[in-house]
Amino acid sequence: MAGFFVTASLSHHLFSIWEKKGIWIILDFLLLTPLTAWIFSKLSPRFSSAFQRMKSKQKLFLSSAFVLGSFAAFLSFRAPISYQTITITPQIAQSQRVELLEIKVGGDVLPVEPQAMENGWSLKDSVLSANRDSQSLQMTFQGKVNAKITVLFNSSPEGGKVLLSYGNQKEIVDLSSPALQQRLITLHCNYRSISRWLFIPFLAIADIFSFSLLFLLIFLLQEEGQKHLIEDPHERFPSQRASITILIVLACLLHLLNALAVPLIVSSDSPHYLQGAVHLLKYGNFDGVSLFCGPGTTFFFAPVLLLFGRNPWGMKLFLHLIAIACVLLAYRLGWQLSKKRWVAFCIGFATMLLPDLYYYSNFIMSDLINIFLVMLFTSLLLEASEKYSFVHVLLPLLVASFATLLRAENLLLLPIGVVYLGFQPGMDWLKVNMHKKNAQPQSHNARSLTILFLALLISLLPLLWWSCKNLQLNGYFGVRNSGGTVLYDGWVYYAEASGIDFQDDDSPAVQEIEHWIDIYPIEDTEKENVATGGKIYPSLIKAGHSPQEAFDLLEQAALDSIKANYRWIPKIVELKLKDAFKPRIYHMFTYPLDGESTQPAEVYAKFFDTNNVTVPFLINTQRAFYEIFQNHLAKIYRFFTLFALVAALFSLYRKPFLQWFTLVVIVLTRIFISNLISIAMWRYTMAGIVFLVVFGLIGSAVLIYGIQDILTQKKGSNE
Repeated sequence: MAGFFVTASLSHHLFSIWEKKGIWIILDFLLLTPLTAWIFSKLSPRFSSAFQRMKSKQKLFLSSAFVLGSFAAFLSFRAPISYQTITITPQIAQSQRVELLEIKVGGDVLPVEPQAMENGWSLKDSVLSANRDSQSLQMTFQGKVNAKITVLFNSSPEGGKVLLSYGNQKEIVDLSSPALQQRLITLHCNYRSISRWLFIPFLAIADIFSFSLLFLLIFLLQEEGQKHLIEDPHERFPSQRASITILIVLACLLHLLNALAVPLIVSSDSPHYLQGAVHLLKYGNFDGVSLFCGPGTTFFFAPVLLLFGRNPWGMKLFLHLIAIACVLLAYRLGWQLSKKRWVAFCIGFATMLLPDLYYYSNFIMSDLINIFLVMLFTSLLLEASEKYSFVHVLLPLLVASFATLLRAENLLLLPIGVVYLGFQPGMDWLKVNMHKKNAQPQSHNARSLTILFLALLISLLPLLWWSCKNLQLNGYFGVRNSGGTVLYDGWVYYAEASGIDFQDDDSPAVQEIEHWIDIYPIEDTEKENVATGGKIYPSLIKAGHSPQEAFDLLEQAALDSIKANYRWIPKIVELKLKDAFKPRIYHMFTYPLDGESTQPAEVYAKFFDTNNVTVPFLINTQRAFYEIFQNHLAKIYRFFTLFALVAALFSLYRKPFLQWFTLVVIVLTRIFISNLISIAMWRYTMAGIVFLVVFGLIGSAVLIYGIQDILTQKKGSNE
């Protein structure tokens, strides 16, 4: 039976077997069902013995596998397409008639006019009429199983009767009525001669069983394989020093080739990240930091501009070095989590090949620095949990604080770090106070919590400094107050640009914004004549609003629109999730070839001098890569991202739970908070891409180890 259900599910999703001819369906089950049954008979004893060894987790694995399997079956459910035949036979007297308006299948109108007219029906004003001489109208068409079939007639005092035949169903419909009105008959597509009430549950059960079995096997393999995530002094792989050297050499080479092919990219958003550094070098203070971002990039970019001035190669060199540092941090994270040199090297190597690291190495934004800081925070956090000292605890919290000055959503890193480092000492302290055994000494717990508290206080100082600076300059106390533009962009602008009428025109905030836009028109809009909050902001400032009032007005407009159009929220979230996982390179620039002319944008010329490099082979290679990425690699990239996201969720069942749970929280907050609150785009998903590489490759390594253990153990062994 297991082989039958698995064959039914796999054949449906892989081969669309239910849409093939009957002979192919029979052959499929005759061949694959015995094969899957034989495979189960060989592997079942090995997996059964592994399952018996996990007595404490059997219920957890079974229930989780069923829940996840049901969810996966729901997401992947696809009804097969089958031929349907419906026959309409008029049964009318001399003065009666039958009027057919339309037939719809799954919401689409079925073209019936040509065949109806061949059978003696007449067409007038888009209405098909049958008289006594008209023949039966038989329509054969394709429809998804369980899709609605609607037949719409006119009923009137002159209406006759029709015999409606569909499969084994026959129904006589009386179309006579005192007044002219419409009569709707609703049917549902079956699978050939099998009722949908039998076929759809069969498909659902087969999918739930197959997916649940798959997830249960993954749980078993992971439980077996995670035992190998320990350091092996006899591991046959180059040393850490050799691995790191190889990664550095390869990364430097690839980034050099990329730097010689792609110019420095300065977009309309880049000045927000540069203006603070320029102002600092000119006036010696932070008064020029943009309201739309924190001072984080100012600290990074100011030294580069000081040393290189308007030469773009200084900024390119700095960003490429940050990308190379991300490769090394990925290796370090891989080693910390797997304790395997080969796994760490694979993670570093895969990170080195990520297209986004090269793209943002030539693009002045905060994204690459953000990835670096969050990875550094995570690596230092893992180290602090092993070496619990004041310095080790302080370092990740300071990095989290500095990352918050870069991007406001990183404020979550501080509580994540505090909870992770304080959970075990806090639990031990509670055990001692509740007179439980096997607890650490009271003095040790108190010392650990004191260290954490002092480190937290010190790490908050940069945030307090910048909050006070904002109070002095902008009249508010906090890290950033432009959240109103983010919310407006993420819901009003995003929905309107996606073709959804989401803006609440009755909102006083929306009306005030529209009023000031009419007086102070927006210079340009992004697309579909819809303006972002950042484009609206200057109009509000010209109208006399303070920055805080402008942000509050945009936020209120967004909140009013969300409240008024809450029914659209599921649709918008669905669109956001689709757009968030579409890999994209936004600027496909290269240096010009000989004979090509380029004019630097005004925003570029404001900060940097033009400095072109012409290496035809590298430029043509880069352009070819852009084309390959758009046509092929983006799909592979997306698949790997989704696979790694699933691997991250499965890591929650791995030991130690607190460590993996913390990492999952970090990666999920990187990806989903910005995408759900602001405009959904790959740029925000990319913030967690290196972590997904770590999860995906460690998860794959664990499964490989688990498969090795299952296949090499003695049959029926419970050891």
